Amino acid sequence: MGFIPAFALLFILSCSQDDDETWQYIGKFPAPIELEGVRVFESEFGIIHITQADSLIIIATQRDTLFHVYDKKENYLGGFGQIGEGPYELPFYTLIQDVITHNSAIVAFIYNQNRQTLFGVDIPASTQVTEPVVKQEYKLPQELKGAYRFHYLDKESIVGIYDDRFSRLLDHKSGGFYYYVEPDTFETFPLINLEVESNGASPGWIMHAGMNLNIRMMAVSPDRTQIALLINRSPKLEIFRVGSHSPDRYLLHPDPPEDIFNIDLVIENAITIYFEDLYATDDYLYMLYSGRLLSDDESHEKYLQVIDWSGLPHKQFKFPASYDLRSVVVDEENKVIYGMSYSNDAIYKFDYSSADKASTIN
Repeated sequence: MGFIPAFALLFILSCSQDDDETWQYIGKFPAPIELEGVRVFESEFGIIHITQADSLIIIATQRDTLFHVYDKKENYLGGFGQIGEGPYELPFYTLIQDVITHNSAIVAFIYNQNRQTLFGVDIPASTQVTEPVVKQEYKLPQELKGAYRFHYLDKESIVGIYDDRFSRLLDHKSGGFYYYVEPDTFETFPLINLEVESNGASPGWIMHAGMNLNIRMMAVSPDRTQIALLINRSPKLEIFRVGSHSPDRYLLHPDPPEDIFNIDLVIENAITIYFEDLYATDDYLYMLYSGRLLSDDESHEKYLQVIDWSGLPHKQFKFPASYDLRSVVVDEENKVIYGMSYSNDAIYKFDYSSADKASTIN
């Protein structure tokens, strides 16, 4: 499915499939600006994620040293992390969950799923000794066994996403949570959940399908005041103020699917992947729009749609199909977008400074 432009600026839409809750429809993005990129960090391979950490770029890989650190001039500064069973080793390849700058240190948060532990690693110090120099560590409660995305709010609280379908310790759904270090407690908040009609399918298969349908991306504003959650297989965005349980809800496509999916479509992978990544700055949300079918392995052009935190559209960029981007980070100061491609096992750099001269961004 190709890109379908929206035709109205911003209006209120009632969605009966969501218990008649009100969703605001975001549309009428400016015409897309096509960007051409250059490949960077060419010595890297087995790439699974890219993170911007203040003045640094961290690349997560499937290599013996898991995380490779560069400055923005593409100079290699060192690496750290490995697969293993030690306290700060990892059971499998993973990504950086979040990054903060704290007391002049750059701290990246990594999650060990087997130990249910989130730990904060001093990046500059770790590159000097090639192993994680841990500054902070959080052991999550057993009830959050299904947690998979995390963001640091302050030294006493974390926000994240859980999927409880397999562990079944909470509510058998996907939702959000706030974890409080003292007194080691948490509270959950509901998120939109997509479902599969049963039609006699096994409960285990339905749970697995439901988890896949509810894959979502999470981003927190750098000032730690707002949270955005963007579902992968439905064009719906939820934005919370930190501490809130009630979001503003935005619809990002004029013709969204129902929230209950036909089982035959799930079996055939005939499901649209709307958004593949979400990146946040204090002013903007950058949403990587795909519009491809899950069953389609062909490369497709992608669109980076830019809105502010109040839901107003500002700009969109277009990336040709050859890049096949799956995730992005945006360096607003230098007007650069870094895009990662799984299929090409590559990272590309897009300079949008000239395209931005007539822009509403910055």
